[in-house]
Amino acid sequence: MTSASASVFVTPPPLPPLLAPPPLPLLVVLPPQHPLSHPSPLAHFHSEGSM
Repeated sequence: MTSASASVFVTPPPLPPLLAPPPLPLLVVLPPQHPLSHPSPLAHFHSEGSM
């Protein structure tokens, strides 16, 4: 019975680490996206070029 409990406990640990890596990259992608969304002039420039 104790062996089964240990096996179940060993499965959860590997899952958390996998989920941890994705959040890190997401944070790095968030900073670059913020500046892109902030550059409102960029959108205006595009409109002027089409005009």
